[in-house]
Amino acid sequence: MKKDFSRKLAVQLIPVVLMALIQTGCNVSSAPGPVPEAGGVTPTQVSGYALPSSIEAIPTESSQSIQAKKQNSSFISKMSNVGTIKQKTISDFDSDEVRLKINEESLEHFDIVDGVLQALNQTKYADPKNINQGPYAALVKFEDDEGSPELEKWIVDSSMIVENGKTINLIKAWIDEDDELASVEFKIFEAANAENKYGKWQFDAKINRKDSQKVGYFSAKIDIDESNRSIVLINAKDLGDEGSYGVKGKLILSDDSGQGIIQYPEHNYNEEDNTVTFYDKVTRYAYDQNHLLIDNRSVDSQLSSRSCKDRNQYQDLFLDYNVYDSNGMNIRKSKTYGFSVKLPGSVDSPDKYYWYGAWNGRHGLHGHNEMISLPVGTILQSEDRELPSKEYFFGASYDGHLKKYSYRESSLEEIKGHTFESHHHENFSFVFSSESGGWHKCTGAQNEWDCSSVGSEAFDFNSLKPDAILKRESGFNGHINGVSMELSINESGSGFAGVVPNDGDTAWGWMGHPLFLKYDGIDFHSYSYLFTDLDRWRYELGESSVYELDNYRYELRAHDLKFVVEHNSGDFTVSREIEEVILPNQQAELLASVDFRDRHDSSKTYTFDYLSMGMLDSDSNPVTQGLWDLEGSDGNRYSWSYATEEQPWEKVSFLKDMNGEFVFLDKAIYFAPFDIDGKNMSFIGFDGHLIGMPNFWEMLRDSDGELTPEIQSKIVNLPAGEYLDREDSNISYKIKPRHGYRLLHKVELDDCLVSIEGELDFEGVPSSVDPQVGPVPANVILKVIEGVFL
Repeated sequence: MKKDFSRKLAVQLIPVVLMALIQTGCNVSSAPGPVPEAGGVTPTQVSGYALPSSIEAIPTESSQSIQAKKQNSSFISKMSNVGTIKQKTISDFDSDEVRLKINEESLEHFDIVDGVLQALNQTKYADPKNINQGPYAALVKFEDDEGSPELEKWIVDSSMIVENGKTINLIKAWIDEDDELASVEFKIFEAANAENKYGKWQFDAKINRKDSQKVGYFSAKIDIDESNRSIVLINAKDLGDEGSYGVKGKLILSDDSGQGIIQYPEHNYNEEDNTVTFYDKVTRYAYDQNHLLIDNRSVDSQLSSRSCKDRNQYQDLFLDYNVYDSNGMNIRKSKTYGFSVKLPGSVDSPDKYYWYGAWNGRHGLHGHNEMISLPVGTILQSEDRELPSKEYFFGASYDGHLKKYSYRESSLEEIKGHTFESHHHENFSFVFSSESGGWHKCTGAQNEWDCSSVGSEAFDFNSLKPDAILKRESGFNGHINGVSMELSINESGSGFAGVVPNDGDTAWGWMGHPLFLKYDGIDFHSYSYLFTDLDRWRYELGESSVYELDNYRYELRAHDLKFVVEHNSGDFTVSREIEEVILPNQQAELLASVDFRDRHDSSKTYTFDYLSMGMLDSDSNPVTQGLWDLEGSDGNRYSWSYATEEQPWEKVSFLKDMNGEFVFLDKAIYFAPFDIDGKNMSFIGFDGHLIGMPNFWEMLRDSDGELTPEIQSKIVNLPAGEYLDREDSNISYKIKPRHGYRLLHKVELDDCLVSIEGELDFEGVPSSVDPQVGPVPANVILKVIEGVFL
């Protein structure tokens, strides 16, 4: 499951068709009415052809334990509701579907088709209100595996036409971004039904990069063979900077058996010379009711591997969950953890779409994976299904924010068995001796700064480096003769690089490194780590050993939670720390009367200006750096975070409603500890997505998707209908998975009873087609948001 070039290509090929945050503002108006064929025949059908929202390269059966949908009935249900707005007669808990897919990385390239189908279904293209009515705009939403929302605006023109004597559903679509334009044509020849659950259709898209000649194509087609099996054909091509790369595949499938072939780019990385070599990889596979056979090889067959998996022996892994109240209502509808907004464009500037959300109380406007700042007063329109007509304006933006900490009494028992990240640090003071030619560590009895006596031998600075198993170099920061500087330890251990000291010079400083601790009920254990993934800031834990805590205040972090363990000669005091970002409201005004002091230097005092939401020093100058340990005159602890170029996420910004009131988002809900399959689950919460669950997906990435016994023993899934109690009240909620993957067990090739029939090839795969849909229509009316009519 490691990230590779082929996955990157799949995203790059169709960024404006599937997953990008689209910024388009063209509006549409066109004469409505049925579209006749050249011969003058006018179709009488007023509803379009319904299609499914997904295609399974390897089907999974319904599971009563997760209340997953039955494949056939869901499509029949979709067709029976064409032309109507579905009125819910059952609870969200009963109606929300669970998506479960076989985890096989090479076959995930067929998921591109899913993205298209999901978007198309949200446009209500088949509804009589849209058929033959001219172009209109529809806003669709996608979510990645972690549930992060992405918005697209499609301009759609859906009609029923007669082609070659047969009525078909013709859908034209345009997705316009600042630097890219996707033109799309979708022809549906037969709707999905009980016998043909995927329908019969063809999709063609062309993506133009406006600032260059680079072009991308994507074509997909579903047909029916003589055995009434569905044949899925895809062909995607990206003419990029590094040449032309593509993905093409054929999939012949039914519920009980099927086989397929797919070709996609892969790469080899040479660590010695830091070079990457690309090659085309081909995967052939076949499945029956019992087994799945995978054959991976390069196009020239120089690299090959085969594996077989048991379709009846598996482990399901769910990645996200929905939470429901006592009435079965999805609490995403009653609590506001975030919503989408639109900045209306003009003739020369397309609409722009953003997401208003908060993390641990840090509110902000997000777009294209970055924080967005707009002129105060900029009008924004909600583009959320639940808030279809509200307007907001950009109210305020601040470069820093104040956090207040409160503490709840806890115990070692509450943190038992959980791994936390902490920080190890040491303070030092040194005196330089010209006689010995080295630095001597101060060893005065009072504290580490007391230089009334010093070590007799020159200090070995290499001893400050963490153990080699940590695979990390630690810096040493402090002062020499009162001058602040970053001090790098010499490899020779003789002193500080770039410093020529004189006899009697003094130096002081500190050093530290991350520390991972777990309490097992008897001792604390520290874990070595390997900093393996800079992109995801993830640590891989290794060996452990008993760790003796110093007389010190340890801050232990796990997920979004923090505990404080204070150790004093064998006695422990444990507290749960509650972090609260100060919002621009009455509480902020009250803090104007609080004096703040640096806990490590009481001479440094600060005040908080609630009007500017900024921290001021004793001379009333704005503080433009972080202050991590402040004590308030009200007896509480605080910290001040300030955004820098390296840490832009420390900024906060707020929307206001049209009455001028700040729009504050709901805080996360945390659940009381509970047991599942003999495992204690603590610190689980919900902030629009379930937080605090173990990240088994990371383990699978490192095992190349292999379900090892160790990983399987650790996986925890919450069953649908499980009740969780709120930590701070007697309110209970129900849980249900949203989506997940099925991990199949491997079997020996000699025991594999399925085979790949004949020589699978790419016959029938469509060629790159330039859809003839014409220019982007003008004067669009927004009619549909996430599958719901306005």
